[in-house]
Order: sequence, then structure tokens, then C-alpha cells
Amino acid sequence: MTGTDDGRRLGEARARDAAMRADIHLLGDLLGHTLVRQHGAELLELVERVRSLSKQARDAGAHDRAAPELDALLAGLDIGDITNLVRAFSTFFQLANVAEQTHRVDEHG
Repeated sequence: MTGTDDGRRLGEARARDAAMRADIHLLGDLLGHTLVRQHGAELLELVERVRSLSKQARDAGAHDRAAPELDALLAGLDIGDITNLVRAFSTFFQLANVAEQTHRVDEHG
């Protein structure tokens, strides 16, 4: 195997990863539109806020601010909002897994 082969394979892998990420992004957008239609924009805003705060809470620089804010946000939700939030995240992860499995099947023929 030559450096050229390695470079070509790396480029192909990056293209496959980019295609999978694009599919996951599309599925996330479609899920967002569905959440708005079925439950209103407030649920999508909640999902996006929880997602954003969760990402920030993982970062060392923003953790001290984001983690308590996320805790307070989640603690203040009623059972209906919690149920819808969990369903939204669960559905997204199921869609992402399906996209990944589809791309693996396409990869291996």
C-alpha cells in the first residue's frame, strides 16, 4: 500500500462520514419540524436549549455556568415536558443510528 492509496482511502472515508453527517442533520431538521407541528415551537426550543447547555457543560471553560443552568432548567420541568423531551432525544438518537447503519450497509455492499 502506498501513501497515495492511504490518502485516497482517507478521502473516501471523509466523504462517507460527511454524507452520513448530512443525513443525520437532515433527519434532525425533519424531526424538529415534526416536533413543532405536533407539540409547538416551545418543545423544539427546549430541546435546543438542553442540547446547547449539555454541550457547554462538557466543555471545561463553560461547565461552571452551564451545568447549574441545565440542572435548574431540567428540575423546573413538569412530567409532560420531561416526557416529550426524552422522546425527542430518543427519536433523534434512533434516527442517527438508522442513518449510521444505512451508511455501513452501503459501505460494505
